[in-house]
Amino acid sequence: MELFTADGLNLLLALRETTRARGVPLVLISPSAAVRRVLDVTGAAKTFTIHSTIAGAATGYR
Repeated sequence: MELFTADGLNLLLALRETTRARGVPLVLISPSAAVRRVLDVTGAAKTFTIHSTIAGAATGYR
């Protein structure tokens, strides 16, 4: 993804709240540089579980 705006961030934040309310983990796997930059600049990266690989993400859920 080359462009990630506030709309995308708001969608991710809403999805995080929905999954949290349902007790379902939300994991971001290898977000693009554009997504990561927005998450880091806004401080939202701290509110998500982020892994670089699917294998790394799956480790915590086995």
